[in-house]
Amino acid sequence: MRVLSPPEGLPVTVAQFARQRHIDEADEVLIGELLATATAVVETATNRMIVPRQVELDLPGGCWSRFWLPFAPVIGLVGGAGSEIACPFSEPSIAREAVSGATIALDVGYAPGAVVPPQLGQAILMLAMEWHEAGITVEESYTAPVLSFGFRRLVAQMRYRRPQVVA
Repeated sequence: MRVLSPPEGLPVTVAQFARQRHIDEADEVLIGELLATATAVVETATNRMIVPRQVELDLPGGCWSRFWLPFAPVIGLVGGAGSEIACPFSEPSIAREAVSGATIALDVGYAPGAVVPPQLGQAILMLAMEWHEAGITVEESYTAPVLSFGFRRLVAQMRYRRPQVVA
């Protein structure tokens, strides 16, 4: 998978973080970086693209009629009507006859204006708070602290796993 257009914006703002913790104005840049990194970690851990972006995906070769995408949610095909993606929010898949070629371009993430599940926002907030409390910055190398039970449970709850077809 290749990202064609980088994500813009964050699902959790510095103001939301500040409501939970008292921060100085000097820390706002650091908090923004922590929130951006925590968003990337949560997206990777859950296979859910939170912030909208455009990606290109190589389709598998061989004989297949339906391919389940390795992440959710999907807004639609780039340049397509968007109707070729079946179950775009819960179990996005594509039919072979809907595509021509070995790669497809997709708009992924929660559409602008759509409600992001609160568990994802809470996981991002929790992770950024844990890092801030531990004094971790984005630039430094460190020994990763043990993640809290609450964070791990939220991520496990929201993890997307593509369906397995059993023949």
